[in-house]
Amino acid sequence: MSKPSSSRGEDTYHLPGGKVCKGTPVNGKFDGFFKCKFLKDVDKNGKLIYDDYEYEGMLKDGLFHGKGKLIFPNFVSESTFSDDEPDGPMKTTTNDGVVIEGNVKEGKRDGFFKYTYKNNLEHERIFNNGTEDKTYCKLKVKIPKDDFKLAVEYLAEQFKIRDMVFPNYELMFEGKCLNKRPQKGELYIKDVFKFEGKWSTTPGNYKGILYDLVNKTQKEIHMVDNIDITDLQKK
Repeated sequence: MSKPSSSRGEDTYHLPGGKVCKGTPVNGKFDGFFKCKFLKDVDKNGKLIYDDYEYEGMLKDGLFHGKGKLIFPNFVSESTFSDDEPDGPMKTTTNDGVVIEGNVKEGKRDGFFKYTYKNNLEHERIFNNGTEDKTYCKLKVKIPKDDFKLAVEYLAEQFKIRDMVFPNYELMFEGKCLNKRPQKGELYIKDVFKFEGKWSTTPGNYKGILYDLVNKTQKEIHMVDNIDITDLQKK
């Protein structure tokens, strides 16, 4: 650790691991709230070069410990920390309004993570020890107040379910995905309708059964290149 230098009433300390932290030690220990940068290099003129992110939060014995946040140019992550690693609930907010919430274990994503986008779309993903399970897919979109027709299609592209009109509901998909596209599962609005079937990797191609949960009816649907061939197959 280098000797402190004063800046705006607080001292700056060079700690192990490249941390350059500003704050006030307690009884000679680096405990409490600090603002830290990360030393990356020193140029030929002796100027310090820092990484492009910072930490604001609690330290314990010079390590990130307790509530804190990592500030990057494009996003901010808030979490609890243990021994310099995020460990517990984490919330990340990007500059373009995406909110990512989930649990981190020893610095790695672990369990369910919810991504909330500005267009009212929610995407839930599963991670195991930092690795995403790309076969799992759960999506939710809050349908606008204005009534509109719906036709069964990939949620992130066309939020429609044909032959049915609804007011303000939450549209959900849960099942298996391939390259973040629904492959097999259920598309539904609770207590209103459910489409259970399979999707092709090509938009406009899907097959399954549409259940009208209000009128207690059901019908088969088979779309090929956005053309309904359901009745043709029955002939």
